[in-house]
Amino acid sequence: MEAYFDDLSMHLEYEMFKRDFDLFKYSFEDPANKMPIGEIDLAEIHAKLSGT
Repeated sequence: MEAYFDDLSMHLEYEMFKRDFDLFKYSFEDPANKMPIGEIDLAEIHAKLSGT
């Protein structure tokens, strides 16, 4: 699937999902990597999803 991403589509995807990439620690540079690149902070996720 990652073979279909060019620079423009990668940029647009990042702009739309920037908060998700940061919150869930996904790698923007490597779309083939399905695992987070860092420790996920569950307290931060719950706070963001609950709106507090």
